[in-house]
Amino acid sequence: IGDEEYGFRISGIGQKSVKLEKYVKFDDIFEAIESGNDNGLEAMIKQIIEDYEEEDEEE
Repeated sequence: IGDEEYGFRISGIGQKSVKLEKYVKFDDIFEAIESGNDNGLEAMIKQIIEDYEEEDEEE
């Protein structure tokens, strides 16, 4: 955007929202949690991954 560079891209624009897209490696998520960020977005994503893996094991 302008001369600035960001860690995400705009991948869609609607009437009431903007879709932002960013790829995050699992290692980056786990490193952030290990560094003490245990109640941020990284922790929520980790929980989603764990829940998804549990569903796969049940099938």
